[in-house]
Amino acid sequence: MKIDKNIRFGRISIQFDQTSGKITGISMYQDSEFPEQKLSGKIEKLAKELNSAFAGGKIKITPDDLDLSIMRPFQRKILLCLYHNVPAGKVITYGKLAELAGHPGASRAVGTAMSSNPFPVLLPCHRVIPSNGTPGKFGSGTEMKIEMLKAEGITFMQDGKINSEHIIN
Repeated sequence: MKIDKNIRFGRISIQFDQTSGKITGISMYQDSEFPEQKLSGKIEKLAKELNSAFAGGKIKITPDDLDLSIMRPFQRKILLCLYHNVPAGKVITYGKLAELAGHPGASRAVGTAMSSNPFPVLLPCHRVIPSNGTPGKFGSGTEMKIEMLKAEGITFMQDGKINSEHIIN
């Protein structure tokens, strides 16, 4: 089943398996609003948590609520490492995340894992940045990534780079 919900920065589409109750994917869009769908139960809770997260709140959905079997082992390992080690208000470089996950030198592979993350925000790929300190790219647009980071308390210097106090070394 798929539902769409307006959020602070556009809209989000949430896919889930009605049998298992697990979330199977999330897509984010920076387009205009559309008519709201009536939501119930777990999906309404998720939509509220995502809106709260975009306003600086915490998400209570955990990896146990996600269908992680849709990912390849390397991507699952990298995204779970990110989830467990990079809290809101912090960012990490692709290279440092690769090292932390036990794959030093695999920064490009980490970038690929981030770009195909089926659960953005829940497995927070927006917290991974290039080594030059800029926000880098994001599937839903760089502007959305910057706004998401700002909502989590990340500050930027005048040149657009992230303040070093937020970067995990």
